[in-house]
Amino acid sequence: MRQFTVNCRTFISPWGNEDTQTLIDILAQYDVKTTFFVVGDWAEKYPESVKALHDAGHEVMSHSNHHDHYNSLSTQQIIDDVTASIEGVLNRMYYDNVTDMRDDAVQMSDMVVRATESICELVNELPRFRHSKTLRELVFAINTIETDADHLFIESMRTLHTTCTDPLQVFAWHDVYRHLEQCSDDCERVANTIDSIVMKNS
Repeated sequence: MRQFTVNCRTFISPWGNEDTQTLIDILAQYDVKTTFFVVGDWAEKYPESVKALHDAGHEVMSHSNHHDHYNSLSTQQIIDDVTASIEGVLNRMYYDNVTDMRDDAVQMSDMVVRATESICELVNELPRFRHSKTLRELVFAINTIETDADHLFIESMRTLHTTCTDPLQVFAWHDVYRHLEQCSDDCERVANTIDSIVMKNS
């Protein structure tokens, strides 16, 4: 008998839904279950697709409330998006009734703090971008923090699912970890967008 190794896959669904059922059918054909990260706007617009994904046995998770093309947004709008992501973490900790902090969540929070502090420096440095000696270093630093946060997110989720026996706690921390990781992603998008602006105007 031939044996196959199936890699874990995730899908981000921020725009249309025209291929959702086709994708469900293909995954079913190969007996693959996966995680779909959907944005809030998409879920509101296509509730039947969210239900179809869930009914097919796939995990459906949040990927922020919307997924704008960052190049079309102003720097202030992008920073507002980061702020909203941070508020999203706090809201989830509140309504999931998280009362004790896990060590890896503290580490991820520290990464978000360092990334946002670097964004503040980056924005302050932007008016001097033509002569700045630190702007690219700040972008690189934020990119590094995001990569480290991704790795910590994976390890934190594995630890959560292999050691925690309370399903409510698993659900709550699953949500919190995902949104902490989203914060670092948003910080990286701010850095990359500013870097792109600088490159186009240099």
